[in-house]
Amino acid sequence: MVCGLVLWAMLLSAANAGNTPVLKSYGQPVYPPIAKAVGMEGSVTLEFSLDQQGNVFSVSTLRGNPLLAKAAESFVKTWRFESGSPAASYRTTIRFKLLDGVDDPRDGSSVTITHDSFQSFEVAAVAGDTGASKCPSPEDENVPAEITPADFVELSRSGCYGSCPSYSVRVNADGTVVWDGSRFVVALGHQAGRIDPSAARGLIEHFRTREFWSLCRDYSRPITDNPTVTVAVTIAGRTRVVSDYADSAPLAEQKRELLIDEISNSHFWRHGDPAGEPIIRISTDAYLPKPGITPLIRAASRADVVELTRLIGTRVNVNETDASGWSALMYAAAGGHSESVRLLLHAGAKPNHVSMRGDTPLIASASQGRWDADLVRAGAKVNWQNEEGQTALMFLAARAAADEIRQALKADANVTLKDRKGRTAVDYLHQASCGKSPVSDPVTIGLIITYRTCNALDADEVEATDKLLLKKQERRK
Repeated sequence: MVCGLVLWAMLLSAANAGNTPVLKSYGQPVYPPIAKAVGMEGSVTLEFSLDQQGNVFSVSTLRGNPLLAKAAESFVKTWRFESGSPAASYRTTIRFKLLDGVDDPRDGSSVTITHDSFQSFEVAAVAGDTGASKCPSPEDENVPAEITPADFVELSRSGCYGSCPSYSVRVNADGTVVWDGSRFVVALGHQAGRIDPSAARGLIEHFRTREFWSLCRDYSRPITDNPTVTVAVTIAGRTRVVSDYADSAPLAEQKRELLIDEISNSHFWRHGDPAGEPIIRISTDAYLPKPGITPLIRAASRADVVELTRLIGTRVNVNETDASGWSALMYAAAGGHSESVRLLLHAGAKPNHVSMRGDTPLIASASQGRWDADLVRAGAKVNWQNEEGQTALMFLAARAAADEIRQALKADANVTLKDRKGRTAVDYLHQASCGKSPVSDPVTIGLIITYRTCNALDADEVEATDKLLLKKQERRK
């Protein structure tokens, strides 16, 4: 009897397999908020049955995370088929997927749905840590008809917990540029400049698009101590303001922000003449537009090995430099990006390239508290001195980088060398410990604290470094 029932079920299942039901409608699925909050993705496989009218009357989960399973079952219960067979059961797999993007309140649905058949669905939702608010109405999204002489684009960057540059720069349609520097910039207060009017109008034209005028007023994410970038645009009497906190705005808008910096050459007001920039700025200098920054240099500064490899494969000049004379190898070394350093060296980057101020890749690395052994093995000059007479060892001493200094001394770094003011690496250590570092950046001087006692650096690191340097100094005498 049992065998007969099993055989009957098998035959019925085979018959239904050739009579696959047709899904004609379904409801809106929900991505479980808790799963979304913790970044959970995954697939749920379910089994369901239909009544004679094509409605789902029973559904159960065969496998899948319980956080996702309940939402999947609720979704399947909304399905309607052209017809059904009460004796048959069917299976489906629903994949829940999270996407990077902005959670826009104008979206009628919080998820997107794709499927080939009822047997395979994908439910995708924006990850959700980035939100938009104060979005325009459909009428406000209309693009202004033309540019007028009174039009302008203005960019403002706020401060942050660290030394983020704080300023505003306005580019008018007639080519005049108005600058107002607040903190951590060379040019404080009001300044004025001029660019070619055609370049100014070309910049404004980048904002005369549906893409820009459909943006919301505010973009943000739940993190603290980040700068806010605000763009204000006036075209043909209409004004649109977009606020971007912590790089939350759509990528296209972030690129427009950088374009304003590039066209206005805000780098000049932020840092002054690039030829005179101190090497200690190199770790952040490629973050915002700067004259001479190339795709290769930007890839090296950001440790983008894939892009760096691609560019090297195009036979680009690996020794190209920016307006300060800093090479891609210098940026990679300053960032401590070992793989990028090795890629560039293998491609022919010069380990002893000298910048406009006499700095080398090894000094660039030391300026950020690192000793790059790959550069030394490639033939970098350990005791090279820049225009100020500074060596890589002096930069390391200013940070009391004891472990790095040990490596430098093993490579025969000379502790007796003096800079143009007669200071040795030991002097750099002691001055830095008292909060008066010889390698401080005048732009960020506002961050330096005046210490009543010499405890600006970790006491144990200072003591260990002092012993290392003095011991080596004694041996050289």
